[in-house]
Amino acid sequence: MLKALVKQGLALGLLGLLAACYSTGNHFRVSGVNDLVVGQTTHTEAIDLLQAEPTNYYRQSNGSYLALWVFSKSVIPDGIYIERELLLEFDAAQRLVAIKKKPAVTTGTAANHHNELRH
Repeated sequence: MLKALVKQGLALGLLGLLAACYSTGNHFRVSGVNDLVVGQTTHTEAIDLLQAEPTNYYRQSNGSYLALWVFSKSVIPDGIYIERELLLEFDAAQRLVAIKKKPAVTTGTAANHHNELRH
């Protein structure tokens, strides 16, 4: 009886931890960034290489645009964060012009996360 109660308690505790986890954005293949070639890669090819659609677009008046891929996940609430961000600039012909920001994987405590945001 006691063994069954302990198992139930552990299962409920694990469910509680999992319920508190979150993720936002579109999970994209970080290794695909290495295959992007400025001046050659098209927008469609970038999506194929990253295996995800951009999270947002920022259109310019000249027809060029920035495409933003963002993925953020908290494994333990206010404990471990994983954040990835990629910002690509495309010309009006949908060809990659520049990689404005490459992804970085950040893990650490909530205090480290808040310190990184301030710097």
